[in-house]
Amino acid sequence: MRTLREYLWASTPLEALRLLRERGGRGAFLGGGTSLAERDDPRLDFVVDLGRLGLDRIERRGTTLRIGATVSLQQLVDGPEVAGLAGGVLAQAAARTRFEPGRRQATVAGRLVENAAGDLLRACLLVLDTRARILTAPESEPEWVGLEAALVPRAEPALLLELETAAPTGAAFALESLGLTALDVPIVAVVVSVTPESGRMTRVRVATSGATPEPRRARLSESALEGRVAGGASCEAAQAVLSDDLEPRDDHRASAEYRLHVARVLLARALRRAWTSAGGEWSDRALAS
Repeated sequence: MRTLREYLWASTPLEALRLLRERGGRGAFLGGGTSLAERDDPRLDFVVDLGRLGLDRIERRGTTLRIGATVSLQQLVDGPEVAGLAGGVLAQAAARTRFEPGRRQATVAGRLVENAAGDLLRACLLVLDTRARILTAPESEPEWVGLEAALVPRAEPALLLELETAAPTGAAFALESLGLTALDVPIVAVVVSVTPESGRMTRVRVATSGATPEPRRARLSESALEGRVAGGASCEAAQAVLSDDLEPRDDHRASAEYRLHVARVLLARALRRAWTSAGGEWSDRALAS
């Protein structure tokens, strides 16, 4: 950011998007600034500060939670609305992202746009079926889309305004991860949501981070678990297809084979913990169907 020629303020989302698209040169939105500071892109000509747009609020609306794009990670940790959501997994994920001074500066949108492979926050939001309100063009109205669709790279920049999420009634959640320290970027993490219904697992959601270039839903594993009796056999069925969900990667921290092994172990732990926390009985002898 040392090469900035201009520091611009926007008073509305439309103005922010218009400035970024029409100013000329290479620009970026500025929320907390931690991501931009870390990248220190020498090609950056200007930034558009989003601090005046009122996007730093967390609001509960009935059973849903609205999280503004410039809400800090520390607000997720401290906010009572977030602590009571989904067994606290969202607050846990934020607490394990950066040290506290960094969390007070870093924003939710900034963290999501970073697209970090081991981002616990994005994995939790995917399990919660989160949707995002985005502005894609200065002449259009903001629209609600699924979180995955909102974060797909676009030819023209879009502005993420807020997130909306809710935990299904009766659902139980669990987050399991493996890293060198509590704040280390996870080598692998698994987040699970499951709702007991007549002794079977329903509305199953599984998301992983660390094993792939970006956090993602494990949809084949979800299908293998949906409607099954909770237990070892059904868990093994989900573990068997996890390799197709992940297509794990090799890097300097771990091999693809090791990542897949850890992901399978963490999936079993998370499923069992979520299920038993909801009062369900986990049987290692349970039938797979």
